[in-house]
Amino acid sequence: RAQQKYQQAIDTYDVIRKKGTEQYSVDIVIDGLFRLAETQALIGNHKDAGTTYLRIRYLYKDHDPFRAFQATVYAADAFTQAGETLAQAAYTHQAKDEYENAIEFYESSISQLQDAGERKKWDALYDYAKNKLQQLFK
Repeated sequence: RAQQKYQQAIDTYDVIRKKGTEQYSVDIVIDGLFRLAETQALIGNHKDAGTTYLRIRYLYKDHDPFRAFQATVYAADAFTQAGETLAQAAYTHQAKDEYENAIEFYESSISQLQDAGERKKWDALYDYAKNKLQQLFK
């Protein structure tokens, strides 16, 4: 990806996605999915990026709740971009849904956090998601 060989990068990250935890650690699979989604967004495939981010939330939310929360917000961002790029309201609606899902996930998870540093990361991302959701409703 650093060499701007985006399709090759996508193909490589997709191998990690397909083989999943049968061959790789959960953390490597999550990192691979994040990088796959980032690369999809770089080439303008925002819808695919959003869908890839959601895989993290649905498949790995118990393993790494913060990254699942982060992936949900990033999915919403990607769907917002897809809505703007493709001028399709369905993606904007999906972005709203995912920001709402992220906010709900935060609200159901935050009471379990004890570490102040972790709490700051969660709070910052929560504030960001709330702000983005409000912007979409304007």
